This record gives sequence, C-alpha cells and structure tokens, in this order.
Amino acid sequence: MEKPCVSIWVGNVEDEDSFYAYTRIEFDDDDNYVCVFAKDFQIDQDDIDEDFIEVYWKREKLSPVELLEGCSYYDSLKDEVGKIQDRNKTYNCFVLFYDYEYTGAVCESPSGLSYLGVFEYEK
Repeated sequence: MEKPCVSIWVGNVEDEDSFYAYTRIEFDDDDNYVCVFAKDFQIDQDDIDEDFIEVYWKREKLSPVELLEGCSYYDSLKDEVGKIQDRNKTYNCFVLFYDYEYTGAVCESPSGLSYLGVFEYEK
C-alpha cells in the first residue's frame, strides 16, 4: 500500500478574510465545486476531497515548519518539511491537501501562495 501523502502550499496573504475566501470551496448554480485556489493551480476538483483539506492563516510570519505546527499529522511532517525549508523565507498561511499528490506547475499564484512540495505522513 502506498504511503499517504500531503501536498503543501505556503504564502503570505495580508488579509485573513481574503485568504479564506480564496481557498474556500463553494458550489455554483450547477452544483459544481468552485475554488479560486484550485483553479489558479490547475487542480481538478474531482481529484480532491474537501474533507481532507486544511487551511490556516496566522498574523505572524514563520518558517514553514513553525507555521505548520498544530496541523494534522504535524509530528510525521515536521522533519521532512524542516529539511527543505529556506531559513530566510517566512510565511503566514498554508494550504494542505491530504492524500493528493500535486503534479502541476510549480509557480506562485496571484494571491502569493506557492507550492512547497509533497510529503509522506503517518496516519
């Protein structure tokens, strides 16, 4: 059995309400998922489960490993995330898609979020 993985995006968004509006999954008039974040990163919303998404915004800017503290499965993620972090970069928000391996373009979205990587985690 494959190990579970989580795709992680981090960024800096000034306004908390804007961040949550950007990452919110809603339904349109045809009962289709609509999520600006997923659209910006060309994520097929049929491939994700909104029950396995975690988003969080903080007022202060932190390293990726500090920012993720308190997220689900943190203890199994912190060492791997800590290995790749650039000590000079700090962020105030993250998006986690559990059991989803992102394979799209590694770019920064108009909102300021960028893809950090995909990591295995222990359930």
